[in-house]
Amino acid sequence: MSGKMKHWVLAVMLVCMMGLAGCESEQAEFTKSGIEVLGDDTINAVIVENFTADYYQMEELTQFVAEDVANYNTEMGGTVVTVGDSSMENGVIRLNLTFQTFDAYNGYMPEEVFIGNLQGAYDRGYNFERTLNTAGKDGQTIAREDLMNMGNSKVIVVTGDLCVRCPSKILYYSTGMTLLDSNTVSADTEGNYFIIYK
Repeated sequence: MSGKMKHWVLAVMLVCMMGLAGCESEQAEFTKSGIEVLGDDTINAVIVENFTADYYQMEELTQFVAEDVANYNTEMGGTVVTVGDSSMENGVIRLNLTFQTFDAYNGYMPEEVFIGNLQGAYDRGYNFERTLNTAGKDGQTIAREDLMNMGNSKVIVVTGDLCVRCPSKILYYSTGMTLLDSNTVSADTEGNYFIIYK
């Protein structure tokens, strides 16, 4: 088992992943797992899961996560992820992890994230055969030929079923996502998505 999967499988065993609710709008707290990309490209990962197994204690879980993160940091040769606040209410647990880079995120979490510009995404081999919705303009879209002419535009690429909050206003987002507010989108299902922002 790869190191990446080992970390995640161990965490999931305790978190007991189950069905998730959707995100809320207007910069509300995520009610579904997601990421918030900050202005310096740091990633705040918010893990929101049902936690109904009464034989696990919150203290045990947070201790396990802290130890697992410490081990990952040791493997990476420095502090690339820190553990933030955690809470449990009405059978739902919230964990916050902050990753210094998207590579650090990709090494620990099951989803994949890229933060950069469209040229960088193209160079990494992401599929540009896609249609993106224009934020705030129902029915207006852009496609591959438009993307190929926007090389310097800022983009977040994600795989999985996540909420994504950008550090500034979203301009375009992949079909298969729902725009929640000017900075936040939510994947409707598992997939590979582009979000272009100012």
